[in-house]
Parts: sequence; C-alpha cells; structure tokens
Amino acid sequence: MAITLLDQCIQALFDRIDRTTDKVERQELIKIKNKLIALRKKQLLTELDQSSHRYLAITGHLEAITADMKATTDAIDAASQAAALLVRISALLAGV
Repeated sequence: MAITLLDQCIQALFDRIDRTTDKVERQELIKIKNKLIALRKKQLLTELDQSSHRYLAITGHLEAITADMKATTDAIDAASQAAALLVRISALLAGV
C-alpha cells in the first residue's frame, strides 16, 4: 500500500505534537490528527470494499473459465471415445 499525502500529513502532525509544549495547541493538533486518521480509515475501508468487489468479479470469471475448461475436457474425452468406437466398428466391418 502506497503512502499517501494524507499519511504524510498525519505523520507530520505526530511529529508536531511531539514537539509542541503548549497544551492548548497540542490539544488542537490532536483533534486535527484524530479527524485525519478517521478520514484515512474511511479511505482504506472504501479501498478494501472496492478490492473485494474486484476480487469477487475475478473469482466469478475464474469459475466460469474453469467450468468452460471442464466442458472442453469432457467434450474431448467424448470425442476420443467416439473415435475409438468408430475404429472398432470399422475393424469389425472390414473383417479384421
């Protein structure tokens, strides 16, 4: 996950809070920091939600591909069995 400008801002606030000795200013900075952290959490949850939707879509596509591959394999198997039967029938008709 990439560090965003918001992450950098939050880190700068942490640093500033550590350096601030004025209690009133410190409390204001902490309030701002908490609001920014809440915003970042909301962003992360939104990103996770979007990622889960993409994951579900990809999973659905993979399931469809897997089903198509199974159907293709089944069709190839059936064609192979039919070809083997034709060879046996041909051999019987030829008197071999």
